[in-house]
Amino acid sequence: MLLKKMYQRVLLHSGQFLLDPASIEVDLEKFTILVEAVLGIWSGQSPVVKKFNIDILQTSYTFSTTGQHGVPTWISRAVPLLKSGSSWPFYQRQNYNPELVDKCPAPFEYRKETLYVSVPAKYDITAVYDHILEGSTPDDYEVSTISYKDDIFFKLLTGHFLIALAGSRRAFTLDPVEISTDADTMKSEGKEMVDEAEAQLDETESDFYLAWS
Repeated sequence: MLLKKMYQRVLLHSGQFLLDPASIEVDLEKFTILVEAVLGIWSGQSPVVKKFNIDILQTSYTFSTTGQHGVPTWISRAVPLLKSGSSWPFYQRQNYNPELVDKCPAPFEYRKETLYVSVPAKYDITAVYDHILEGSTPDDYEVSTISYKDDIFFKLLTGHFLIALAGSRRAFTLDPVEISTDADTMKSEGKEMVDEAEAQLDETESDFYLAWS
């Protein structure tokens, strides 16, 4: 999802769409910093989980940013795919259908970018990734792993957006009473949104735990 679309949605849900965009203290550039911070929180609770197979010809495999699978933050599962009748020491022979591909456990270690395994083979991988803001300028920044359906994420982001606005508006002195009241209310609403989002994450079975199972 494009950063600009995120910004528009947050302006809508926060009520700030009523203002001239030039008058909003958290502009698109500052919003970028806010999104990166919230993505860090979101990645800890609901990371991107990908499953794929890779051929490891020796005893290690190094991921790259330009490769098909990118560089995982962590790998929670790496299981060699074995045909029935394998004599590998990790495989307990059973009477499986020879046409089927069987999975057996084997030790592995992941040090970011490089996966170390015990034996060469094709591996069934479950990898964990952070949500990342990509692009060259705020106008084309995008988080491809976030969509309009991620309501909890946007509640979390909108809450932090309101808290950031409240902090900036306390500094205004044009109308101290009105601005101070608005800032306190805004901070309270933002905190309530953040608390609700975190509670919803706790109530649901987070993808984070699924990734590590």
